[in-house]
Amino acid sequence: MLLKMGYLAHSVNVWASRLEVEVPWMINRAITTALTPFKASIDALPAIFEVFERGQGVSTEVTALKANIFELRKDVDQLKSTDFTFLFGTVEIPNDPSADIPACDEEEEEEEEEKKEDEEEEKEKGKEKKEEKVEEEEDKKEKEKEKEEKEKKEKEKEKEEEEEKD
Repeated sequence: MLLKMGYLAHSVNVWASRLEVEVPWMINRAITTALTPFKASIDALPAIFEVFERGQGVSTEVTALKANIFELRKDVDQLKSTDFTFLFGTVEIPNDPSADIPACDEEEEEEEEEKKEDEEEEKEKGKEKKEEKVEEEEDKKEKEKEKEEKEKKEKEKEKEEEEEKD
């Protein structure tokens, strides 16, 4: 029982450490995902303004919008370069054995189940192919036997006919 408890404590510590490592990356990915559309639209604005300037000429509004674009780009670059790991620091894990911590990630379980299903399907396909080959071979053997029997019967008939002629 103590061995099982030790194993459980170890697995909880492993999962907690993995989670501690993964959380900052998850946040960075979420921020990058959220900012990517803004960056794309901001990057497209100068081309739009150039077209506008050619048609309308430079105005104070265009200049103000260019300044806004410059500020927005600085903000996006600053947010992308910010390291969010310092916000978390170290996190203490309480010794609460009643906490429900899954033994493994649900996505990993689903992937393992899919792999098992795929392997089972491949095994079944392999078995079916083997069965088909065996059936084909049996059919060939039966056809050969039938041919041999027909040939024997024909030879016997020919012998009988020759004996009758003699």
